[in-house]
Amino acid sequence: CPLDAAHCLIDIGASSSDISIFDCYGIKLSASLPYGGQRFTEAIARELQLDTKKAEQEKCKVGLSGKGNSLVTPILEKQLAPIIDKVKREAEYFERQGTKIAKIIIVGGTSAMPGIVPYFQKHCGRDAEQGHPWVDLQSHVVASFALSKKHLPEKEEHYYAAATGLALRGLNRGNLKRGINFLED
Repeated sequence: CPLDAAHCLIDIGASSSDISIFDCYGIKLSASLPYGGQRFTEAIARELQLDTKKAEQEKCKVGLSGKGNSLVTPILEKQLAPIIDKVKREAEYFERQGTKIAKIIIVGGTSAMPGIVPYFQKHCGRDAEQGHPWVDLQSHVVASFALSKKHLPEKEEHYYAAATGLALRGLNRGNLKRGINFLED
């Protein structure tokens, strides 16, 4: 973990979005917004006059990629604007303290939406990637519970970021400083 850099973790869940800026020593700033993926789905359903199930399918298939139904991406961009704005404001405030944010890491169910990583990268002006909460999960404690990447669903790890962190915190009560590494090596 570089001592002179921080990272911005954006957890876009179903009903809320959480922004955490952290460095090697822990969380330095956090903020929450009271909406997430469900609001995106509802906006698609409302504006395209679709039922919620079909709107969710469109969100997951088209997302911010611009491929497929050309009306979906602008709706999502409008819904993501307040999150982008909040991330930019919090990052600017944090960086005035002297530490630069090296990367944005996006987690939560909505992080699987097509095109979301390049969208954040472009609109926040920073490197971005989807978080990988199961990186380096081959510890002796986790292995003793027969958990490994082999037993966890591939391509679905973003759904379990919060649960993974809480489970590791419970297992490592005496070693909380070590934490979880969302950065893929």
